[in-house]
Amino acid sequence: MLGDRFELFEEIYNLAAMPEDEGWVVYRTAELEEVAADLELSLTDLKAQLEALRAPLLAARAQRTYPLLDDKIITSWNGMMITAYAYAFQVLKNPTYRQTAERAAEFILQNMRGKDGKLKRVYRQNTVKYDGYLEDYAFFARGLLDLYQATNEPRWLAAARDIVEHMQKKFWDENGKGFFFTSGGADLIVRLKNAQDAALPAAVAVAVHNLLDLAAWTGAPLYLERARQSLHAFGGTMQASPTAFVHLIAAVGKYLHTAWPTPAPLDLGIDLATNSAASTPPDSIVRAHVVLSETHPAPNQPFTVTVHLDIHRGWHINANPPFQRPAHPYFSNPQRRFAARNSLYRIPSRHSLPLPRHAGNTQCLYHPGHS
Repeated sequence: MLGDRFELFEEIYNLAAMPEDEGWVVYRTAELEEVAADLELSLTDLKAQLEALRAPLLAARAQRTYPLLDDKIITSWNGMMITAYAYAFQVLKNPTYRQTAERAAEFILQNMRGKDGKLKRVYRQNTVKYDGYLEDYAFFARGLLDLYQATNEPRWLAAARDIVEHMQKKFWDENGKGFFFTSGGADLIVRLKNAQDAALPAAVAVAVHNLLDLAAWTGAPLYLERARQSLHAFGGTMQASPTAFVHLIAAVGKYLHTAWPTPAPLDLGIDLATNSAASTPPDSIVRAHVVLSETHPAPNQPFTVTVHLDIHRGWHINANPPFQRPAHPYFSNPQRRFAARNSLYRIPSRHSLPLPRHAGNTQCLYHPGHS
C-alpha cells in the first residue's frame, strides 16, 4: 500500500500484536524531532510526508467494520465524576473543574430526568433507557451535594433535595427500614437490600451520607430519622463483618460525632462499648505465650516450641494478600535465615527468633483456632 515510502513509515512506527491474536496496532517508536534530525529534514517537511503516508492507511481502515464502542452515559458513574471534579475545584480552585462538574450535572438534570422528576439510568444517542436504581439516585445526589459544597450555589442543594425525595419514595422500606436497591414492580420476585461495599461504595451507604448531610444543612428532621433507621437496619451485619461495610460505618461515625439539634439515640442492636474493635487497646489485641516441650533442650536434639495466640474478640489474623502460598515459611535471625522443610502452613509466615548459629526449623504446623 505504501510501496517505497514504507521505509520512512518504519522509521517512526512499529506494530504490536493485540491480545488473543486479534490483529496488530500501530504505535510510534520515536519522537518526530529525533527522526527529522536523523533524516536531515525539517520538522515541517517530515510532518507533511507523514500525513501523505497516513492518508491511504486511514482510507483503508475506513473500509473495515468498526469495533463496538461503549459510549453510553450512566447516571451513577457521572455522579461520582461530579463529586471528583467538585472536590478538585474546592481544593485547587481551577475553574475548569467547576465547569466540568456543572455541565455534567446540568446534562443529567435536563436529559436523564423525566417530567415526573425520576431518574433514568442510561443515555446514548439521544435515547434514555431503564429506570434508575438506588445507586443512580444516591451517587448523583452525592455529586450535587458536593457541587453545592464547592460552589455554595443554592440551586445544587435544591436539585439534590429533589433527587433525594424521589429516592425515598421509590426505594424506602417502610416495614424493615433502609433502602431497597430497586423500585417495586410486579415483575420482581424479591427486592434486595445490600449495604456491602464492593468495587464501588454501597449505594445504601452513600444514601445515608446524603441524608446526614441534608439533615445538617437543612435541619429537616426526617432526613436524620431515615438515616438513623437505615443504620439500625444494618447494625448486626456491620458488627458481623465490619470490613465489608466501611462506607456505612463511616456514616455511623458521622452520625455519632455530629451535634444534632434534636439528637436521637442510635441503636444498632449491638453494644458499642464492649464490641467496638476501636475501643480495644493496641497492646491487648493479640497476646502470646510460648511453651517448650523440654525444660532444658539437649544439643543437636529437636524439640517443640508451641506459640499460643489469644486474639481479642472482633479481630482475626489474615494473610496479606489472602490465600497466598509461599514456597517456604522461614525462621530468621539477624545473621542467618533457615528455610523450613516439610512445612504445613495456612498463611504466609515469617518468624523472627534469636536462634543460635546452627539452629534451624524442621517443621511448621498450624493448628485449628478457636472462636
